[in-house]
Amino acid sequence: MEWMATHTKDDIWGGLGSLRLFMAVQHKENINKMLLADVESQASGASADFTGSLDFESLDRIVSSDAEEDALGGTYDNYYDCWAKIDRDSGTDFDSTVESASGTIGTDGVLTDDTLRTFLRKIRKSAGKDPNVFLGSHEVYSEIQGLYMPSVRIANPYGEALVQVDVNGISTFKGTGVGIHVDSIYGIPFIPTKDAPTGGGNEVGRLFALDTSDAEGYGYPRIGIQIAIPTEYYEATRRTPAYPFVNNAFVEKGVFRTMGETVCRHFKAQGNIRDIKL
Repeated sequence: MEWMATHTKDDIWGGLGSLRLFMAVQHKENINKMLLADVESQASGASADFTGSLDFESLDRIVSSDAEEDALGGTYDNYYDCWAKIDRDSGTDFDSTVESASGTIGTDGVLTDDTLRTFLRKIRKSAGKDPNVFLGSHEVYSEIQGLYMPSVRIANPYGEALVQVDVNGISTFKGTGVGIHVDSIYGIPFIPTKDAPTGGGNEVGRLFALDTSDAEGYGYPRIGIQIAIPTEYYEATRRTPAYPFVNNAFVEKGVFRTMGETVCRHFKAQGNIRDIKL
């Protein structure tokens, strides 16, 4: 591409500058996929105990429970243990609230308002407050929209919320044209994502209820990402008359790097409704 961009008019896109922009987007996409990796399929297809990963830890592994591991953990150990000291193979100390739409973990069912309200009540009792964001697939998003049609006779809990964006303690104002409009359920914003995990079969995704607040006042969120090194770009280039080829090889190389980890400080404040089918 680089050679055609600089020597001909036949390039279909552009040179390495265009590729650099494309790979910047792919870097963010890869991080998103890490955060939403499906653990059930990893456990069912495993041939040895899980020994960890260099990826960001996934929400599916963090927001899980001993009962989920018992039902879906497979033959080998540690697939639902997000860190070395978090034992869900034999204990419930680090359980999040995990519900199945059918009532039985591993069996698909249709999401109902009763399941959703019961789920939120359990989190509220365990965590002392409601979660502050829902995260799920577009299919789950569509199912929730279908739950609360205008024809229902109860007050519709599906609405619109104004949220604020915070970067290093600097927040936007909450208001039309400045805040961001998102759909909400029972006052909790819902963020759809195309990378939401699914275990296959009839399941169309999972609904995560996350508490990213700092309810204890420690200065850190109950769940979030801690960044050691923000995203950086490195490039190695040798400009020569033969560029971009030297000794029959490409000589320009680039890499995007981000260093950090997903961190949870309050497992019982997080929840997950799984096995949702259309």
